[in-house]
This record gives sequence, structure tokens and C-alpha cells, in this order.
Amino acid sequence: MYYKEYIRSAYRHLSTCKQLMDDIKNTRGTTSECNHWLCEVYYLSGYVLECMLSYVLFYDYNDHVKNHKFYYGEFLTHNLTSKVHHVRNVAHCQLNGIVLISTSHQKRSINALFSRWNVDYRYEPLQTVSYDDLEAYLQSIEEAKNQILNQYPIK
Repeated sequence: MYYKEYIRSAYRHLSTCKQLMDDIKNTRGTTSECNHWLCEVYYLSGYVLECMLSYVLFYDYNDHVKNHKFYYGEFLTHNLTSKVHHVRNVAHCQLNGIVLISTSHQKRSINALFSRWNVDYRYEPLQTVSYDDLEAYLQSIEEAKNQILNQYPIK
């Protein structure tokens, strides 16, 4: 991949999350069905964040990212906290003031969604995810995306 592909992927994944949230809101499905889809949205949301962080990490690198010195090591993790650490402290990328990534959300349950996200949810989904919390979480991700693009505009 090339660095610009990461932000395009983040856009696609976030758009899918928003569409699924609209579908869930308008469905007459069972609570179990709705919860299943909320968990799927939450799972996909982690990839939105991963793609955004990868975009920052490889910003302005015009070769394939596998050729970049920061591609290996902590970058290959699906742990969002470790990925943020790698981007900030190893690659020394500026992420100041970006909600969820460098500043906490005012609501603890939203911060918990960020810190507990795990790629293993594709195998063992969460028991429940609150629609309202997930909607607020996605709004925070959208805000973080906009803040990142202000700091790292697409060229």
C-alpha cells in the first residue's frame, strides 16, 4: 500500500460504519440482531483508527509502505494503544489535540471503546455495545479524522 490508500480506506470503513448505524436505527430486527450489527460496527471502527494512524505514520512517503523503516515492529500490531505509541514515540509524528488518540473524550465509556478494541472481536464478539455510545464513538472518530487531515492534508 501507499500512504494515501490508508486514508481512503479509513473513509470507506467509516462510511460503512455510518450506513450500518443508520440501518440499525431504522430496523425492526430483534435486540439480538441489532446487537450483532452494533458489534460488527465496533469491530470495523478499529480499522478506521488503524488506517488513520497508518496514514500519519507514512505521510509523504511515496514508496510502498513495506519499504519504510517504521513498517515492522509495533506497527504490525492491532493494539490501538501500541499503535499510537509507535506513531508518536518511535516515528515522532505529531498527534497533538486529536480526540481519542492524544486527548480523552469527556465520556469514559467512549474512551473505553477505544482502549478495549481488539482484533479478536472478529472471532469472539462483545456481549453488548450501546447504540448511543457507539454513535458518539463514531462521531469522535470522524472528528479525529478531520483533525488528522488538518495536520496532514492529502497531497
